[in-house]
Amino acid sequence: MDWDRPHIRWLNSIWDQQNTRFFSGQLPAPVFSPHAPRVAAAGGAVLCPGPPAGPLVWIDPGWVMQPGRTPEGTTRLAADLILHEQVHVFTWAEGTSHGPSFASKCSEIGATLGLPPVTPATCRTWPVSLRAPGFYGLTPSVSR
Repeated sequence: MDWDRPHIRWLNSIWDQQNTRFFSGQLPAPVFSPHAPRVAAAGGAVLCPGPPAGPLVWIDPGWVMQPGRTPEGTTRLAADLILHEQVHVFTWAEGTSHGPSFASKCSEIGATLGLPPVTPATCRTWPVSLRAPGFYGLTPSVSR
C-alpha cells in the first residue's frame, strides 16, 4: 500500500500543526515518501542534501491505515508517528538516533501530552509505547 496525494497532503497538514505547536515552526518542510521501505519500523526520516533539501519522511501506511482502526485513532497514530520523526529532525545535529537530546525533547513534549518521561526502553517507540490501550482506536474483532 502506498500513500496517494490526498493522504500526503493530510500528513503534511499534521506536520505543520505539530511543527507550530511543539517546535515553534522551526522544522523545515518535509517531503513525505509515498512508499515505505521494507523494514520493521512504522516510520523514518533521513536528511536529503537536495534538491529539495530537507527531511525525507516515510510513515508506513500499513501501520496507520490498519483495518478496524477508527478515523480518530488513525489520525492519532499518524500524528504520533510524525511527532517521533519530527523529534529526529529537531535533534539531527546531535548525530545519534535516540540519544540524550532526543530523549530530552521527547520528555519535554510528552509532559505537555500527559505522558511519563522517556526512558532508554521507551525512547525508540515514543510516544506510541506510552499511550493508553485503545488510544489508537482499534475496534475489537468479532470472532465467529
